[in-house]
Amino acid sequence: MNHQANEDFIDLGEILRILLSYKKIILCGLIVSGLISIFIAKSSPDIYRSSALLEPQQDNQTQNSFPSMSSGIGGLASLAGVQLPASSGDRGLYAIEVIKSKVFLKHLISIESEMILTSLMAINSYDISTNTIKFDENIYNEDTKKWVRKIKANQKQIPSYIEAHEYFLSILEIFQDKKTGYIYIAIDHQSPVFAQYFLNLVINEVNELTRAMEMQETSDAIEYLTAKQLITNVSSVKLSINNIIESQLQSQMLSNIREEFLLKTIDPPVVPEIKIGPNRLFICIIGTFFGLIFSIISVLFFHLSRSNFTKIQDSADT
Repeated sequence: MNHQANEDFIDLGEILRILLSYKKIILCGLIVSGLISIFIAKSSPDIYRSSALLEPQQDNQTQNSFPSMSSGIGGLASLAGVQLPASSGDRGLYAIEVIKSKVFLKHLISIESEMILTSLMAINSYDISTNTIKFDENIYNEDTKKWVRKIKANQKQIPSYIEAHEYFLSILEIFQDKKTGYIYIAIDHQSPVFAQYFLNLVINEVNELTRAMEMQETSDAIEYLTAKQLITNVSSVKLSINNIIESQLQSQMLSNIREEFLLKTIDPPVVPEIKIGPNRLFICIIGTFFGLIFSIISVLFFHLSRSNFTKIQDSADT
């Protein structure tokens, strides 16, 4: 046991001796990695996060449920496109998937195409003193309002919503708390003003789009059911159709009244005052540490390679 311990001690001592003999190289590697880390930390832009807490609203059909119908009338309602209370799903998960979809981003871009696209894909820096975004001149010319970026195959000069979708997902954070059902949503951006503006736009538009879809569906259902009511002579069927139409009219009324149709704001987005990143001290420490490790491994590998080469040369000479 003592002999094995002595061998381990000798091995560690040999490693230490090797490292000391290359101490100047290790020190240079440490200094270089430290300088690179400092450069990366200083050149990394400040990122701000605007966030909100939202509560999914109940379906209008669920809020105004009426007595359960026979299977025949339930089939008629489904044929008309009416979602009966039993078929209402998780509106929170639905809202999340809508917000993350390409089609939704396409809609947002159609509202403020120039502002949103440039802020997502052409930003270079943000001047906090003047609250203005500075764009990369190699991507977007602010004076002429034209995109000047170099494009690859299948790309357009003006970025498409499909290409911008990847950037959108990279600055978006959204999830639903499994216990409370509340939805947390946040936008990260160099501009705190744009982060708050864009998050407000996302919340408002997902509510407006779903409201419009609900209004269209109920209008189509009422039109269909009214036509069916005119051609039927069975009083019980007419009464059931009247109940469904009444439910759809109540749903339309609630859709018009509720401004926050799908997502109710509990904690609204604000312009953030404190950046969330980058952690420049952490970047410097981690960069310098890995630089030191890389220098040590490189020195040991070089020493081992040189020793093996020397042994081979000596054996060849003998």
